[in-house]
Amino acid sequence: MTSGKVGACERIEQDGFALVEGVFGGDEVSNLRNILEAETTTAAGRGGGRNLLDLPEMRELAQSVALRALVEPVLGPEAKVVRGILFDKTNAANWKVPWHQDVTIAVSQRCEVAGYGPWSTKAGILHVQPPADILEKMISVRIHLDDCPEE
Repeated sequence: MTSGKVGACERIEQDGFALVEGVFGGDEVSNLRNILEAETTTAAGRGGGRNLLDLPEMRELAQSVALRALVEPVLGPEAKVVRGILFDKTNAANWKVPWHQDVTIAVSQRCEVAGYGPWSTKAGILHVQPPADILEKMISVRIHLDDCPEE
């Protein structure tokens, strides 16, 4: 585990991931929680929501200095956000999914390109599995908005 931004890039290179604490303060986290509670429908037993980048506040968060400072050392200044998903898994709203890797990307339209496939639709959004060299140029950033202990 790394205790800050310094070393996160090295940890990703070495371990394939890095844990960075304290990226956002308590007020920022509370604000994010309030926005998501007001704008998403997790109460219907869905356990989350897709298409968070439709929310201006989430697009702003994705371009924030705090997140860019984590991403740019790994992917460079041209990195772009491509998807925002909310997981709000509780005892009342959860799903059992075996261990897996998400290897699909959201796209705006279907284009038959060698090496891309199979195709699927998730929450009305078209997805495709790209070649491994594309996936190797991507990282996921996960923001915990509540306490999430190891156990």
